[in-house]
Amino acid sequence: VTPGHTPGFRGHKTPEASVHGVKSRGGRRQLVRMAALRSPFASPNTQNQRLKFDQDLDSVASGIRRLKYLSKAFDHLIGKDDK
Repeated sequence: VTPGHTPGFRGHKTPEASVHGVKSRGGRRQLVRMAALRSPFASPNTQNQRLKFDQDLDSVASGIRRLKYLSKAFDHLIGKDDK
């Protein structure tokens, strides 16, 4: 067995070495950076995704407002029936 190598070594790469384009001296910081670059939020479509999310959020908020309005209307009608 050579120094620094275990019997099962066989040239396996470390996780840092298996990420293409990352130099080993940066370590964890560069791994985190590479993961961030692979994130869907790093894509060129980010602006479109955020716009779609905002539109969906507005739609949900509008639906909630409608439900609150209907709930108050039904409460009012039920209150009239009780009198």
